[in-house]
Amino acid sequence: VPSGEACCSTDANCADPSSARCGAAGCVDMPDWDVSLVTDMSELFKDKAQFNANISAWDTSKVTDMYAMFGQAAAFNQPIGGWDTSQVGSMAHMFYQATAFYQDITGWSTAKLTTSTDMFDGATAWLDRVERRDGSANLGGPTSEWIHKPCLADERVLSGWCVLCGGGGIRAAGDDPSSGDTSCAFPDRAALEDAVVACLSAVPSGEACCSTDANCADPSSARCGAAGCVDMPDWDVSLVTDMSELFKDKAQFNANISAWDTSKVTDMYAMFGQAAAFNQPIGGWDTSQVGSMAHMFYQATAFYQDIT
Repeated sequence: VPSGEACCSTDANCADPSSARCGAAGCVDMPDWDVSLVTDMSELFKDKAQFNANISAWDTSKVTDMYAMFGQAAAFNQPIGGWDTSQVGSMAHMFYQATAFYQDITGWSTAKLTTSTDMFDGATAWLDRVERRDGSANLGGPTSEWIHKPCLADERVLSGWCVLCGGGGIRAAGDDPSSGDTSCAFPDRAALEDAVVACLSAVPSGEACCSTDANCADPSSARCGAAGCVDMPDWDVSLVTDMSELFKDKAQFNANISAWDTSKVTDMYAMFGQAAAFNQPIGGWDTSQVGSMAHMFYQATAFYQDIT
């Protein structure tokens, strides 16, 4: 299985210690291998052009050599930024011509690194988006000497890195990854409603319902969609025109959404209907375009704020 996907569990002989293709791993696939005793991973995936198994959970705490580990592993692009590289002495040529690799590894420990020559030579995806702090053409490490270029359109900043918006989110190009996390704008009511439902299903009050999502950094599975890891008070709802019944029947909801940009909203019909716990200072909202506020606070029994 050139990609490494399920290469052990699909082996008819995986339960036979004498003939299992994955040796000590038996029927356990590569993402879950126990490599905690291995010290040398040099050239481990060199020239494995189709390899792209998710080995982000590997315990690399004893590894001292990663020389050319992914050299010419042209398909590899997995989130290995969490690896423990504190004992690694060599990362030279580690991603040589690993043309697809583009993951945030700038936080790797390089305390014992002695050589990282041409670590990213030919790593085109990386070089397209990341640059040396000093502006030089040096292709070596350490990884801490590399910073992300400004984000492209429909990308947001997460922990100093540009990631796709997800959830159909929209954002202009140009965010500086060094200036803090950003969120994408919800493109319409449907996207916003999906995020509200998912968020409040997980945390009925709405409190930190995005930042506590283990998948918030993954554009394809973040419960808060376009917002990613950014919690509800800071969502960008500036493009949404319809907020009718948005929090209807959300009895425990009470997130502070006072900073929401509602300048384009035309419909707030029953927005907080039966949202019995809601009581936040939304008096500063721009409601200049709103045509309907009918039943907006129907049985919102806790609400007592100045919106006059």
